[in-house]
Amino acid sequence: MNSDTKTIIFGSIIIVIVIIIVAAFFVAIPILTKDTITATVTDKSTYTTTNCYGHGSCSSSIHLMVYTDKEPIEISDSIILWQWGSQQKFGEIQMSKTYKFNVYGFYVPILGMYRSAYDFSEVNS
Repeated sequence: MNSDTKTIIFGSIIIVIVIIIVAAFFVAIPILTKDTITATVTDKSTYTTTNCYGHGSCSSSIHLMVYTDKEPIEISDSIILWQWGSQQKFGEIQMSKTYKFNVYGFYVPILGMYRSAYDFSEVNS
């Protein structure tokens, strides 16, 4: 084997290892940061973000936000946690009611990062 072949094989192995580490990180975050918050809803809204790419194509994402007396929470689906139907669930949330939110992720206000609620239920007082 010449040195060019060894370099290509070594580079390919490094790329595969990096891809595996990144994938494991994205799978681990929802599992390792799961938490439960009991909070009263003070407001809710939706907003859309659009990302456009150099070749002229754009993609949009709808964000479903619930503002509570504790922190803002984004209602979202989670493939990793096998939870679906966030838009329908978002419609069921009512103002001034208290819910138990199952969340994951990090709340970092300065970066605009919110924890995501993948499931919730109303708390009866």
